[in-house]
Amino acid sequence: MLPLSLLKHVIVAVGLSVALTAGAALGKSAEADFYHAYYLEHDQGDMEGAAGLYAGALDAGDLNPKLEKQARAGLGACREEIACADFTRLMPPETLVYLEINNPGEQLGDLLGMLGLLADKDGAKAAEVGGKHIAISPVLIDELMGIRGVAVALTGFNPMDQTPAGVAVFHPGSVDAIRAMIESTLPTAAEAVKPIQGHPTYHVEGKVFVCLTSRLVVVSPQRPQIVAVLRRIEGKIDKSFASNEAMAEVLQKRGNAAVFFCVNAEPIVPIISGLAGASRDLAMANAIVDFGSLNWIAGSAGVGEQGLFLDMDIRLDKGHHNLAYNMMRTPPITRETLRCIPKGVAGFMAAALGNAPDGDRGTGSPSGENAQAVIGLDFGREIFANIVDFAVYALPPAADAGIPEGPAPDIAAVIRVNDPAKSQALWTQILGIASMAAGAPTTDGKVDRIGGAEVRTYKFPEGVTVRFATADDKVLVATTRHAMQRALEAAAGAESILADKAFSASLGRITENTSKALFVHPGRCFEVARRFMSPGELKEAEPVMALLTDLVASVLTDEAEEMFHLSAVATGLPDVGDFVAEMIQREEQHERMRHELHSAMRAGQWDNALATVDEMAAGEPDNLRHQRTRFDILATGKKDREAALACAKTLMERTGRDAETLNSLAWELLTEDKYAERYNDLALEMARKACKLTDHRNWAHLDTLALAQFEIGDLDRAIDLQKQAVSLSGGKIAELTKRLARFENAAKDKTAEIRTE
Repeated sequence: MLPLSLLKHVIVAVGLSVALTAGAALGKSAEADFYHAYYLEHDQGDMEGAAGLYAGALDAGDLNPKLEKQARAGLGACREEIACADFTRLMPPETLVYLEINNPGEQLGDLLGMLGLLADKDGAKAAEVGGKHIAISPVLIDELMGIRGVAVALTGFNPMDQTPAGVAVFHPGSVDAIRAMIESTLPTAAEAVKPIQGHPTYHVEGKVFVCLTSRLVVVSPQRPQIVAVLRRIEGKIDKSFASNEAMAEVLQKRGNAAVFFCVNAEPIVPIISGLAGASRDLAMANAIVDFGSLNWIAGSAGVGEQGLFLDMDIRLDKGHHNLAYNMMRTPPITRETLRCIPKGVAGFMAAALGNAPDGDRGTGSPSGENAQAVIGLDFGREIFANIVDFAVYALPPAADAGIPEGPAPDIAAVIRVNDPAKSQALWTQILGIASMAAGAPTTDGKVDRIGGAEVRTYKFPEGVTVRFATADDKVLVATTRHAMQRALEAAAGAESILADKAFSASLGRITENTSKALFVHPGRCFEVARRFMSPGELKEAEPVMALLTDLVASVLTDEAEEMFHLSAVATGLPDVGDFVAEMIQREEQHERMRHELHSAMRAGQWDNALATVDEMAAGEPDNLRHQRTRFDILATGKKDREAALACAKTLMERTGRDAETLNSLAWELLTEDKYAERYNDLALEMARKACKLTDHRNWAHLDTLALAQFEIGDLDRAIDLQKQAVSLSGGKIAELTKRLARFENAAKDKTAEIRTE
């Protein structure tokens, strides 16, 4: 049997050949044109050619009624497809706010392809592990996400009945299921009303009209809006949002974005101005933002050639008085800014604050006769006049790094200034006073030399140090010796971020108007964070971070005089096909072992249960859950107290400084019936450790310890601890107060018993 799709093509081809033969023999071309048009529409996707032939066949007037009906439907469908190539051609020219979603399935397919999760057209596997593969078929994407798109246009708002004015157009594309669902739901959920242009139309809850055409679903609160859309499809109305000259520049920015929106601000300004006269707050906002200067706002997001992107633009009038924008706007960063950032950084932020004057900058020495006094106004001048630009960056640890230097990662800041001597005096005084306030004996800091440069080191609490140095027109601040050394090398002309291949694609987006930049390399950031992570966290993160060797995320702002542009891009997306396949395979294996474990425990086969837990723990040695399950099997299943205590000791060691986990375990040992008070001594040990880790300042931990003391018979200590718990909780937790009363009553009963004896 022939496949259905092939059978369709055969029927069309046969019909076309028969019609052409008959047309040639009988001199009738209308029927031949119809079949040719049908072939172009359904087999070739040539909507322009098909529409022309359908129109010609209808004009000839020689079609039988059945073919004429099909030709009119085909002509309408082709016109709709042609019109939907650009949704803006369907929308009202007076559109104020416009939103468009285009080809989401195609965009999703591109993203899955970048991530290594999309099968080839021939069905090849995208990733294979242990006989399993992750390969999402392009056919599945086409079928499930074949939506052509949706567009929404708002033209106004009626404050009287709180309804928007505008229209929305939805094209289900190849997803027939969505179309079928809409067609079957509307007759039961809405009222059928007079058709629009011959197309079925429904009124939903008396508020919104829904019209179903050959291809489209057109929705609007106003019936005339739908009529206008259909007339634009037929070519009977020329004016549309696409012909709005004020928005021509905006609409050119759509490109291949999956999502695009824009706001035509100029027609909205008079409305806001009118409201501002009646509202002091709005008038104040208008004075700051200058709404009248707004031309338009636009944004887009999607999948590009390099990865994911997000863009937003705001266009202002020439000579505008938008105080908010002018306050935010700063000069552009330059290549000199980037040359100060060493190659290999994990991430950096750069911005400019001022312009360097013509001629040489100041070269005052950091000490001696050129040292300058600091006055109050210097703090403002430093930010608003002296600083040219700056960059802050984080570095992965050096390859030969030994014991970490202090608790802070390798972070440095380089600040280019016009007067380095003035900056030297200001910064050393600030750091010196702050250091002395933190306990240092003087404000001078410790003088050191790194790479031949004089560096001052200032000590702060928790072992944090800050190093300060100057190099020509640059002020350098760093948290570690390694970071300062790299900063000095970059200042002296060593390889910079400009020679870093990982950032090259993203750096190419910096323009002459780029004022602020943020770049992050997640893979290198992981190396920075590695020493701050527990072994368990490292084990979980390492497989993921191994995939991020090329991923770079960046955010830039361009701040031209009349245009603000923000762009965010993620390039170097990882191929996660193999990783996802491994994760699925591992989860299936764990699910099998969990099933075996539960079956063994239900059957009382404790040795088999222990063997399964050990197998699970072998794959996840740092997972405390497995060790906890092992303890429960030994304590409540086999009832082997000695082995259970040995297991608990290992569990406590692996818990480390996790006071919450220790407290939770202790509470369960004290309160759950399955332990039958056989492990109160163990609970006491765990509760004591939890309280010690939190300096006896956590009321929940003290509550657990008090209960443990009570269960072993130390009533006085239990009462004392419970009073502390009640006090720390503010006395607002009833359960704590009830337990305190219970302990006190037990103590009274014991005293009375002793007196009786």
